[in-house]
Amino acid sequence: MRGRIALIATCLSTSLSLAQEAQKQPTRLPAAEAGRRFGEAAGAALLCYGLRIRTDEVAELRSKYRGDALTEFDEQAAKTLQAWQATETCENANGPNECKVSQQWSCLQAIQEVGPGGSAVSGLVEPK
Repeated sequence: MRGRIALIATCLSTSLSLAQEAQKQPTRLPAAEAGRRFGEAAGAALLCYGLRIRTDEVAELRSKYRGDALTEFDEQAAKTLQAWQATETCENANGPNECKVSQQWSCLQAIQEVGPGGSAVSGLVEPK
């Protein structure tokens, strides 16, 4: 068990280091995609140990949309957050091991996509 935890910690550490070195991507995305990333950041902050949401960054991302685009943004954010909540409660897992692996994989992906230097929207979450 300790070996698995050490391997996962090493993977998360390596991913964070690589993400920090990655170039920043533009954050002007279609509203649905931006909403998904907003939801991903909120879900990662909820589920992933040692991550916190950067409220100033997510607020800035949301402020770029108005009217129908903002509605679409919010709908996608809510759907994505709901998926993260299902991961947290292991609704779709076939046991505790599958649940834990799913959670760790989701956190790793979030760091790569919305963490410091993220490939989708950089800097929505950061280490505590």
